[in-house]
Amino acid sequence: MSRAERVYIYSSGGSGATATYVYQLFLQIGIPCNYFIDRQLGLMSIEHLKENDVAVGINFSGNSATVTEMITLAKQKRATTIAITSGTHHPLSKLAEIPLCYSTKISDDLRQIHAARMCELAIIGQLQTAYINITAEKSRNSLQRSKLAIKKSRI
Repeated sequence: MSRAERVYIYSSGGSGATATYVYQLFLQIGIPCNYFIDRQLGLMSIEHLKENDVAVGINFSGNSATVTEMITLAKQKRATTIAITSGTHHPLSKLAEIPLCYSTKISDDLRQIHAARMCELAIIGQLQTAYINITAEKSRNSLQRSKLAIKKSRI
C-alpha cells in the first residue's frame, strides 16, 4: 500500500460500515483511497485501476457476489488484491493475493456479528500501523495536516 497510487476498498452488507471507517483512517495518514459499497460505482472504479494500485475486498462471509466480482476484476487489471474476511476457505480469500482472515467461529447471527466488525477493524488497525511505520516521515506530515484540518472544524 505504501507504493500504491490509489487504494480502492470494496465491501457490501454490514462490512460496508468497516469500509467507511477504513476510508477515513487511510485518508488521515495520506493514502489516496476511495470506497465502494455499490456495485455500479465499483464497476466504474475498476476501469481506473492500474497495476500499481491496491484493491481491498471486505466481507464477513467472503461470499458476496459484488465483492468477489470486484476483486476478480481488479486482478484482471493487475492491481494488488487484499481480502479481509472470516476464513481462508471463503471464495474472497481464495481470490485475493493477500488474504487477511479472522475467526471462522463468529456465527452469521445479529447477536454476534459485531465481533466480525471488531475483527475487521483490528486488521485495518494493523495495516494502518504498518503503513505509518514504513512511511514514517510522509505519514507523520499527513497525520499533522489531518489533525489541523479536524481542529478547524471544532468549536
